[in-house]
Amino acid sequence: MISITLDTDWKEPKTNSEEDILASERAEQFKMGWFAHPIFKTGDYPPMMKERVLAKSIQQGLPKSRLPEFTAQEKDEIKGMIMLFSFHVTFELFNEFGRFLRVNRDR
Repeated sequence: MISITLDTDWKEPKTNSEEDILASERAEQFKMGWFAHPIFKTGDYPPMMKERVLAKSIQQGLPKSRLPEFTAQEKDEIKGMIMLFSFHVTFELFNEFGRFLRVNRDR
């Protein structure tokens, strides 16, 4: 049996602005989607992640993305390979476009 446990922080948008919502989604894709998307969806990285890394790579003068590309065979092998999935999630971050804000909790 092959299993995987992923760790993530839930990124709740600080406001209902489109920027904050997209920032939260992007942060989640880079944290959890990096591993979960290839295994449980397409065998490849999340599109948002691929686009963002490519844009940053080009901005830095690189000829191609720093993110490695999977071959068709690798995508087929990766997709659905996990039989048991669990995850650990922390619910304490609010995401505002451009930065994370930790929630202060009085205990």
